[in-house]
Amino acid sequence: MIETTLVVLCAGNSTRFSLEAKKQWLRIEDEPLWLNVTKRLSSYTDFDKVIVVGHIDELNYMKNFTQEYDFVAGGSTRQESMKNALQTVTTKSVMVTDVARCCIPKSIILNLIENRSKATVIVPCLSATDTIVYENETINRDNVKIIQTPQLSNTKALKEALETNIEFTDDSSAIKSSGGTVLYIDGSTQSKKLT
Repeated sequence: MIETTLVVLCAGNSTRFSLEAKKQWLRIEDEPLWLNVTKRLSSYTDFDKVIVVGHIDELNYMKNFTQEYDFVAGGSTRQESMKNALQTVTTKSVMVTDVARCCIPKSIILNLIENRSKATVIVPCLSATDTIVYENETINRDNVKIIQTPQLSNTKALKEALETNIEFTDDSSAIKSSGGTVLYIDGSTQSKKLT
């Protein structure tokens, strides 16, 4: 085992998604997206535990598809869902991803694992290739990173970083705000979010 738990967040309401079905329930052949993504990611390495975070009203239905994973009820925000999942994580490291990022290559997972001892959180990212304008001012795109998931964190540090009323959009923002170190690694254009 690699002392790492995989957490797949799929408790959202898909508010930006234009179809009636939530993203996590779109079908890939005979499987809902959440199951397809979780199966694929968990096959890439020997995770100690795999946790699927689902909407509380959908958890029992999700459990009908598989008994291989642990299921945790999500909260009203991404951060609440993460905190709920982290209560059941006992490994030294935790890798958290969003189900909407459904085409993550195996190389990203292995690269995160390989670098896990180098910082408090390991983050895949892309460089900006277009001109960037912020508040009507063009800024240097070389100073901009496009952050992706999954991110691999020291579990203890992530739990502590989330003990705040500040809402963070990803794990690295929380850890950085509490003084942890961040290592950026190459992300992938394949890791686009389904929105």
